[in-house]
Amino acid sequence: PASAIDIVFVHDQSADQILRLVDRNGDGDATDPGEATVFLDDSLPPATGNDNAQGLVALGPASILATDNFEPDNIVRAQDFNNDGDALDPGEAFVYFDGALPGGFTLTNPAELREIGSGRYLLLDNNTLDETNPEAVYLLEEINDDLIISEDEVSVLFELSPAGKSRITTFDVVQDNDGLLYTIDIA
Repeated sequence: PASAIDIVFVHDQSADQILRLVDRNGDGDATDPGEATVFLDDSLPPATGNDNAQGLVALGPASILATDNFEPDNIVRAQDFNNDGDALDPGEAFVYFDGALPGGFTLTNPAELREIGSGRYLLLDNNTLDETNPEAVYLLEEINDDLIISEDEVSVLFELSPAGKSRITTFDVVQDNDGLLYTIDIA
């Protein structure tokens, strides 16, 4: 509707911040004072990680998931609980997924995160930077609604390259209505 306010989240890789852009006056941009604000800042405690958020999912106007593909590779959940426009207050940002993968592997380069249903996400781990893990698309399912993805809520959906043999360099993953997965190989 015309009265709805669009909110866009973007990652500023130089400042390690996630910005929240809101067109408050309806002029088609978020360049007016107060329309672009810092939603999450990795330089402030707690240092949960959002150094390079290649995967960013807006769960609503006040909640996001963001991958971090610098140590520790994980997914952070940030939510503005007190309605002040950011997730900088204590308890508003926490590690949603610590990176523990099936088979004893750990997340090394989360290149994409896509929501495919309520509490269900596709996670593309690009092992180009570390060939000790497989390059794969994982399915994350928040089964017990505790706001944490544990290792038993992660499954391998599709392996692109086995551990130690990175044959491709993938970014982006989408799933069509028939369940087929598509990715981009930049190699």
